[in-house]
Amino acid sequence: MIDLLTVALIYAILKVCEGVSINLLSSTVFESIKDKITKKKGKSEKELLKDVIQELKKSGIGGDILKEIIEKEDKILSVSFEYYSEISKDTAESKWLYQLLNEKVDEMKEEQIEISTKTTKLLESVSDLCLKPTYRIFNRDLEGVKDALGTPFIEGYVKRPETDGLNIYQNIVIYGKPGIGKTTEIYRIIKRYNPELVVIITNAFRELLDVYRLLREDLGDNFLVVWDDFHDNTKLFKETIYKLRNEFDNFYVLCAARTTEKEKIKEELPLEFWKKANFNKEVYLHEFTREQSIELIRMCCEEFNVAASEDVILALAEKTLRSDGTPFYIISVLIDYRNARIRMRDIERYPSDVVEVWKD
Repeated sequence: MIDLLTVALIYAILKVCEGVSINLLSSTVFESIKDKITKKKGKSEKELLKDVIQELKKSGIGGDILKEIIEKEDKILSVSFEYYSEISKDTAESKWLYQLLNEKVDEMKEEQIEISTKTTKLLESVSDLCLKPTYRIFNRDLEGVKDALGTPFIEGYVKRPETDGLNIYQNIVIYGKPGIGKTTEIYRIIKRYNPELVVIITNAFRELLDVYRLLREDLGDNFLVVWDDFHDNTKLFKETIYKLRNEFDNFYVLCAARTTEKEKIKEELPLEFWKKANFNKEVYLHEFTREQSIELIRMCCEEFNVAASEDVILALAEKTLRSDGTPFYIISVLIDYRNARIRMRDIERYPSDVVEVWKD
């Protein structure tokens, strides 16, 4: 049975060192560490770390990986101690986690790919028992894609010249202010082409561990990666795209970010990245014109069964132009009047800020 201290140490190496692939645990290296290191009872964490490094050297692991482990020794030992303290607690949950870890490790006697899959699931269980889906994969499932994107879509659609004729088989970045319809355009582009395989990156996608899980998926070729609001984690966005490019020959990226984050994106993702990652299309969504606003208002009234006079429709269109000029503002107002009538006084009382609309 594998020793608790060794468990904590290996976990810490994977957590701290970005260059150490989780495949470390799926190779014969892990078996060597488990068989030789855990027999050395009574050793300190620092001594065990030296033994682990020695075993890695014997197994032919690259010098860059060893260098990173040595450079981050203090951090590894710190994380290892914290994790060891947690799994050593005399609680039912800790005992269960420890038992689970040992059972899974002892089962890892089959082929390398099977070991890798089990280890990934094991580490997820230990690090976050309530792990949310970090990505979702759909095979020609437009309803699933719509649900994963999580935006209140309407069936009607106002055409936009900015995205008209976009070819999905290229790498596209869509910019726009909040509520302008970036996510809607992503869905419409996907719907237009209905690619065989779509990978939606969710807002729970936050760590390199998530990237390694994605790399192990059977994605084949010609798949589409969708990353909405990539400005939330530009560093992970860059790392993910690079690692996918190294692993898969042919895939495309459709991503979106707020124009309010453009300066941050320029600083953290220089032009070199976009060229190297082969991004070749940049789109900026503009505020709706008066005619587009009127068209969307009519569509929403029909879909939500809202009764509205022509004067009310025109008044709401004008107010949209004076406010933030976004489709989200129109939808946010009219959805409140589903199966009801909206009057002029209702339009007048609404604030111009869509955030205030939702607060009300």
